[in-house]
Amino acid sequence: MRDTPPAVEKLWLSMFTERTPAERLQMASDMFETAKQLMEIGIRRQDPGITAAQLKGKIFMGLYGNGFSADQLKRIASAIPDMELKIEG
Repeated sequence: MRDTPPAVEKLWLSMFTERTPAERLQMASDMFETAKQLMEIGIRRQDPGITAAQLKGKIFMGLYGNGFSADQLKRIASAIPDMELKIEG
């Protein structure tokens, strides 16, 4: 989907490329943290009684779940303390 006018996209790209690599990395990190916060808000709205360990697992699955097999997820879950994963398969 491309909903940004070309002139605005060109301006944004110009502004972005003027930033240092460290500034761009900080921007990416900030966006990642914001995405996790938004996921947490959505999960808590759907399940207000969720435990911290379940929340950690749901956020993990939302970010990385599709990248691993069920066996790999089980190994990961056993290695991360205080995280509950609901693994299908």
